[in-house]
Amino acid sequence: MSADDFAALEHATPIVQADGSVPTTTSMRVANGTRNEHRAVLQLIRDNIADFEEFGGVAFEMQPFDTAGGTQQRNVAILNEDHATLLLTYMRNNPIVRDFKKRLVREFSALRRQASGPPIDTANITRLELIQIALNAETERLALEAENRELAPKAEAFDN
Repeated sequence: MSADDFAALEHATPIVQADGSVPTTTSMRVANGTRNEHRAVLQLIRDNIADFEEFGGVAFEMQPFDTAGGTQQRNVAILNEDHATLLLTYMRNNPIVRDFKKRLVREFSALRRQASGPPIDTANITRLELIQIALNAETERLALEAENRELAPKAEAFDN
């Protein structure tokens, strides 16, 4: 596969996954997208792990990959949006890295919009629909407040 073929494939492949409740990307996706060696990207994460963990724990997992000698395993960091953003701010800017940064921001934003549901067409919304939306939001807020009240004694006991 030529470098141009790889670049085209890389550009067509999604950067962000929404497998769980939190959209993520991986150190391998960042390495491929920025055309850096994966070991260098992992080293950048490990050298600054305290900074990354300010935005939640960084998960590492072993992932299989095929080689001419058979299947091997490699360590890959699983990064949330804040981790990925921080990682890219620590990289040197060049046209490839800047392009990847923009793609990453677009994909995380698109997943956020998708998770929040379709946009509300405020030009054609009826008063009743608007009241229903507000009522649903208030019901959700009250449920969350009740859950917080229920969990507060447990959290206080844990802190003590």
